[in-house]
Amino acid sequence: MGGLPISGFRAIFLLLFLASHTSWGWGSYGHEQINRAAAKALEKHPFGKWLNQNLLTVQRLSVTPDYDWKKVGLAPENAELADLRNQADRYEHPLHYFEADAFLPKGIVDAITAKILGLDIYSKIFPSYAKLRSDNEEYVVSIDPEKALKDISKPTAKEVTSHGTAPWRIAQLWKLGVNALKKKDFKGGIRYLGAMGHYVGDLSQPFHGTLDYDGKAHEPDAEGIHAGYETKLLEILAKAKGAKWDTAKKVWLNFDATEDRVVTATLLKIAKLPDLNPNEIQSLTGAAMRMVIETNPFVAPLEDAFAEAIQEANGDAATVTVATIKVFMKKQIGGGKVPKSNVTEAAVDQLSNGSAMLAKLWMAAYDAVKNEPGFDIAAAPKVPFTERLAIVDYPKPTYLPQVSKEEADSADAGPKMAAARSVMPQAAVMAAPKEPLFLKNRNTGDAHEPPKP
Repeated sequence: MGGLPISGFRAIFLLLFLASHTSWGWGSYGHEQINRAAAKALEKHPFGKWLNQNLLTVQRLSVTPDYDWKKVGLAPENAELADLRNQADRYEHPLHYFEADAFLPKGIVDAITAKILGLDIYSKIFPSYAKLRSDNEEYVVSIDPEKALKDISKPTAKEVTSHGTAPWRIAQLWKLGVNALKKKDFKGGIRYLGAMGHYVGDLSQPFHGTLDYDGKAHEPDAEGIHAGYETKLLEILAKAKGAKWDTAKKVWLNFDATEDRVVTATLLKIAKLPDLNPNEIQSLTGAAMRMVIETNPFVAPLEDAFAEAIQEANGDAATVTVATIKVFMKKQIGGGKVPKSNVTEAAVDQLSNGSAMLAKLWMAAYDAVKNEPGFDIAAAPKVPFTERLAIVDYPKPTYLPQVSKEEADSADAGPKMAAARSVMPQAAVMAAPKEPLFLKNRNTGDAHEPPKP
């Protein structure tokens, strides 16, 4: 599967022209590993026992926000479900990240500067975020000129929320899941709490918490790091241990490459995380925001390592190859707030950060419903995964100003949401190690392309 020669594709490039590619944290392998590890870490917990009885459903729901709520991969054969997925796609893209540096002076993200970031109900704190965004215009434009405000004195809801709202999406799905369980709607409970794991996983990935989400602003060039770090690295690691992708079920069939390490680390981290207060949204959004703050220090050293890998592997900053990723995986990072390790070890450890936080959220959900009259998780049924389970009753992000209005249900609701963030596209790993995975002046694959069997 070779690429077109550079000299021969320019006309084709005009035809393909830069279809938008969305960032998604960890790729399918990473997201599925996070949900699985969180469930396995809770195998002795009452709620965890039920989750483990439904482990394949929990695993598959981890990629529902990408495969079932976006137009990613093949559409459902059922026309009704395909149409519902198309409708969900209008809302879904900017819900998977939170660019904290867009709201903080000079983009400095740490526990002290982040104290100015509101955690309450989004509609209440939206004016403060709009003000923070206006005040930070110079920095934002220096990193991503495409996000310049049309009117710096009055940012629109679309402009502000284009920087992502994942912490509030997590809180929304947590509440929907808890409310479903209170009604003994176990299908709804597992749908929302399982899919919630996707957004938790997103925020455990450093490039879902920064304006420079694909290394485009880094010097020297580190463009392509988003898909390289979150997807290709883990796929190479997994396939080296014989992992295979089930195309029909959209799940990985084994996790020998990472699962023992991730579960072990998850158990240790669960014990260190503070308990969550299910009665306060700030407890839920604050837990999510904490992940953004803790992953931010990794952005610069990972970009440094990726830029070096490009040069060492092939000396061509315009391409990223399998060899690039393999060099990148072994690069050493660390110092200051970043523990010393190689890139692969850092990625696997960050998976366990997501699993630990997800486990805490699931435990809090159980605590919120366990005393409800007649509720007995031990008697809860098995819930097999189906596309209908995932797609019907899509949870619109009604916490957003532009969606909470009545016109959100009209035909033009989609454009009120931010467009997908563009990342350098990812292609399947080529057989020949020098074949390009990413090429800046043409598309060589879809950033959401499912893995090859």
